[in-house]
Amino acid sequence: MAYNASLDKCLSADEIVVGQQTIILGVYSYNGGQPKIRLQRKAFNRRTGAPCHRKIGGMSVQEASAISAAIVSALTKMNS
Repeated sequence: MAYNASLDKCLSADEIVVGQQTIILGVYSYNGGQPKIRLQRKAFNRRTGAPCHRKIGGMSVQEASAISAAIVSALTKMNS
């Protein structure tokens, strides 16, 4: 089955700002399935200047520390 973006629902999202970087921690459910945490960096398209999201890749110690509380909060919501 091919991916269908209309079936990917964001249940909650938080923006965490560390320095000049913004990390988005979202809880998503695809087609009513099990909720999962998704981490993305907020970025801007260099050609158009429009906002976009990239996969998180690596994180600095400061970034990992800043999102740890948000991850615990998301896990609490997912388990309730």
